[in-house]
Amino acid sequence: MENLDKLGSSPRKGPSMNVLTKAIFPALRIILWAIIAIALVKIGFFPPSDETANPDDDLFPGSDFSQPTTFVERTTITDDIAAPATVIADPSREQKTNVSGYVGYWARANGERVAQGQPIVEVRVPLDENNPNLWTRHTFEAPIGGILTRSVALNADVNDGDVLFTISPTTMSIEATLSPEERYRLEEDPTSAQIRINGGPEPFECTTIRMGDPVTSDDTTPPNDDEFPEETAGDTTSFTMSCAAPTDIRLVVGLTGSMVVSASEAKDILVVPTTAVQTDGVTSQVFQLDPATGETTSIQVTLGITDGSVIEVVDGLAEGDEILMFAPGNLEPLPSEDFNGDGIIDDGDIIYEDEGVVEEGEVIIDEGEVENFEDEG
Repeated sequence: MENLDKLGSSPRKGPSMNVLTKAIFPALRIILWAIIAIALVKIGFFPPSDETANPDDDLFPGSDFSQPTTFVERTTITDDIAAPATVIADPSREQKTNVSGYVGYWARANGERVAQGQPIVEVRVPLDENNPNLWTRHTFEAPIGGILTRSVALNADVNDGDVLFTISPTTMSIEATLSPEERYRLEEDPTSAQIRINGGPEPFECTTIRMGDPVTSDDTTPPNDDEFPEETAGDTTSFTMSCAAPTDIRLVVGLTGSMVVSASEAKDILVVPTTAVQTDGVTSQVFQLDPATGETTSIQVTLGITDGSVIEVVDGLAEGDEILMFAPGNLEPLPSEDFNGDGIIDDGDIIYEDEGVVEEGEVIIDEGEVENFEDEG
């Protein structure tokens, strides 16, 4: 019976699980949240002291609002002009006779491709009207290479000045247009240019630049109707600049792009960023920052050429001088002369005046007068 009692008795258990889940775990959670809260308060309200803070630490609180500076340096800059350009077919060339006679012989067939200098046609000038076999021969060659188009038939009479044939070249040129200001910037006629074709091949070099004579065009705008008079902008002058298109690059007549030429080049010169310069068109200046007072002082400079990002400093600065990267006051408020003192902003020919709210469907006709209007389509 004793053994049976031992077998029927249950073993002794350890600490109850209720104690762990209801007392110990909640207490640990409270302690953990308290530690986190204390750490957040320390970080947020008690930054490290100057003795303990690491100045190289990116997490150090605070920001540097000092003005950025730059240094005067030496470099080589080029003043480039990018003129709008178009691929054009080379013009045809007519060949005229300088004698009177008749066409005695065609050396090339109509529509044939010929080379420059090839004999094309023979004009014969009779010496004796009674002897048709007595004549002089005058041979005319192709002035350029291309496709031959005859203008007169065999045995046809021709007079001095008549067109014998026309050569249509298969070559192309790239022609650009320069404004008078861009033409003035060219200190010397360029000898080469970089061609950039929109949606075409990679940029390539074009040599043997041809500078054209000035062309004057009429920019008169025709009137749209009887209500508006004719507006005249006046004549404008432009200059052409062209070069022969390379024969090893595939091009199509009508493609557009730009022709980039160097207007001038300056080597080993002092430059500063264009953002550092303030100019009124007469005088130019840059600015330096006094580290002791934090105030800026201006330095008058003489400028040279620019490539759009940096500009040459001819006088006023030395290599290594530190200046402000952005000149103060480049964005000025509207000048006082734009205001007439009555709260009216004069914007060209239109004057806006604050006279209260204008209701929808009303338009100001004259000062102080309001007229209703309807949408008549």
